[in-house]
Amino acid sequence: MLFGANGTRVTGQLNCTPSTAFLLQFFSTPPSATVQGRTLLGELSVNTDASGFAAFTATVPAIPAGEVVTSTASNLTTNDTSEFSAGAGMSLVAVSGTPQSTPAGSPFGAPLGVRAVDTRSQPIPGVTITFAAPGSGASATLMPVSGVTDAAGAHSRRTSGIPVMLRPVR
Repeated sequence: MLFGANGTRVTGQLNCTPSTAFLLQFFSTPPSATVQGRTLLGELSVNTDASGFAAFTATVPAIPAGEVVTSTASNLTTNDTSEFSAGAGMSLVAVSGTPQSTPAGSPFGAPLGVRAVDTRSQPIPGVTITFAAPGSGASATLMPVSGVTDAAGAHSRRTSGIPVMLRPVR
């Protein structure tokens, strides 16, 4: 099971045959593709413990923006290979600063805050978050506009202006 995939890091866990060596392969695929595993990103050898569990973090080349990461697990004793895993997912959850308003040129009372989480609602650290003001209408000043999520998957940004809506664009 993949928990998260961003930048150059893939995290997850394998629950399979106890005390066995496996080769994990990580792939990226455009979300619109009908075939999984289009591009091999990398491999990692892991050994399951006596209960069949192995947690992993793999470093791979940069994951192409917008692509879905999946994996397979091959038993190195029997050469059996699993089907593709479900793709690792990430979503951004607003945690502070919404809704609020302020007079033009004044700072908002609370920072805009988001938390990056995987499909199991676990935090994903190390994700670059970029906030953007609307393209037209009310606006905001964001200094700086980008930052990286912390160990809790959180990132916040102070703003001034009168935004109708600010959105993290990742």
